[in-house]
Amino acid sequence: MSTKSTFIALLLFLVVGLFLRTFGLTAAPVEMFGDEIDVGIQANSLFHTGRDYLGHPMPLSIASFSESRLPFLMYFTVPFVGLFGLHEFALRLPMVVIGLILVLEVFVLAYHFFGRRVALLSAGLFTFSPWAIHFSRWTNDNVGVLLFILPAIYFFAKRNYLLSFSLCALSFYAYSVATIFTPFLGLALVLAFISLKQLFSKKIIIAAVVSLVVLAPYIVTVVSSVGSSRFSQISIFGDQTLLHDLVTRRSQSTSSLTRYFRNRPIFYFQEFTNSYLRAFSTEFLFFIGDPILRHAPGGMGMLYLFEIITIPLGLVWIARHWHLPSARFLLFWLLISPISSALTKDGGNHAGRLIVMLPPLILVSALGLGSLLHRRIVTLGVLLSGLFFFSFFMYRYHVEWPADSWRFWQFGFKEGLTYIKDDPRYTGRVFINSTYETALPRFLFWFEYDPESFQTQSKSLIYTQDIVPGFSGYVLDNKYYFGTIANNILSGGFKALLQPGDVYLASFRDEIGTSDWTTSPTEGISVDKIVYSPTGEKIFAVLSVSP
Repeated sequence: MSTKSTFIALLLFLVVGLFLRTFGLTAAPVEMFGDEIDVGIQANSLFHTGRDYLGHPMPLSIASFSESRLPFLMYFTVPFVGLFGLHEFALRLPMVVIGLILVLEVFVLAYHFFGRRVALLSAGLFTFSPWAIHFSRWTNDNVGVLLFILPAIYFFAKRNYLLSFSLCALSFYAYSVATIFTPFLGLALVLAFISLKQLFSKKIIIAAVVSLVVLAPYIVTVVSSVGSSRFSQISIFGDQTLLHDLVTRRSQSTSSLTRYFRNRPIFYFQEFTNSYLRAFSTEFLFFIGDPILRHAPGGMGMLYLFEIITIPLGLVWIARHWHLPSARFLLFWLLISPISSALTKDGGNHAGRLIVMLPPLILVSALGLGSLLHRRIVTLGVLLSGLFFFSFFMYRYHVEWPADSWRFWQFGFKEGLTYIKDDPRYTGRVFINSTYETALPRFLFWFEYDPESFQTQSKSLIYTQDIVPGFSGYVLDNKYYFGTIANNILSGGFKALLQPGDVYLASFRDEIGTSDWTTSPTEGISVDKIVYSPTGEKIFAVLSVSP
């Protein structure tokens, strides 16, 4: 294939990839998840004030309501929010851009390692990959790490160690998985591409020193606030369920051998091994995928089913070409990829933490696919099966999945809050239920609340019992109340609370219950709108005083 044909094919992949990653972008996923909302209001605050929404100037550790977060995604999103405003499309567009860059990076890396044919196959598989498409359509930290490690691998293989090490260091600022994965990646690169003598060369020592300088702010400001607290929450070493099971087994046993088989080292080793092997299971890769419907559409694996053939064939190709450093490295890369995720709770099938597996799986699959395409009948079979599985993915993703997954995306706030914001009747106080999900960040996003004004008030947001008679929570601007009503509907709580011009976004689950307010609301209360889930379940009611 000529250079011109290669360029046209790659351009076609990018155009198709852009379509796949933007089509119905605000409808699938069905709503902005809380972490996405958080990125949006942080980026908006950084753009307008140079501070995070809690008032810290140009931070490396971004302070959010529930935890501290890594900085890359926030700052990468800033120009998009600045250009397009605080809108869900603007917030998801950076992920589309990253997804398209990754197509190019996969192509360049595969081209350098295995040549043009495998590079085009790799770029094509990545373009159509359900795993890659999904994580390029919603705001998440996960894919940011790939943006750095793929060129880092390429430049290491090209012996540009300074740039490679610097990119590896920058990956730490993108996603917490890099803290464990990237050092293992460095080890894999060393084992595959350089000798022990070269390891202590002047170029590598200088590169290592520069990377430590790049990492210094992370070590000083990020590890203490982000790394330690986040890892303690999700690691298997802090999993109280596992520890409780261990203690229970030891307390119930009368055997003197129990302490040799039921102890923390063995317990953690078993949990790690189970998670590590689960990441390579056919259940995760080809049949079921991640069971959390926020991480995957469900009903299929993270890869297409035809790759259950191409990946083993790719591994056979690696075995036959073991003398090639690129072949050895690819296998090392694949084997180390699940380590960081396997150290976390449910890490064996967590598609986000396992995202570093995707590029090596794509390259291995492309090697296997390349070994099949010398026969026309096989090529036709691969194309037809690929078309079928891709069509099923698109059907599942855009038709079934939005209705199946709405709970995972905390659906309902967008419709309820934008209705209240746009209705001129609501001139008084605004009460928003905050027990269904935390309402404040959603309010800041959908109301496009001024970040500077919020920074001045953020420290005074204190939960107060009966902050107004009958409502407990906290207040912003002496107008916007977040919390829950103290009295239930049967005691007339809403009627006692609301005044003319007031509005209440009430939760059916937590405040209204099973009462049928569509036909017979409580006396004196008007049900202005009911927010339904995609499956018809009542989520919120917009309430005001009857005229």
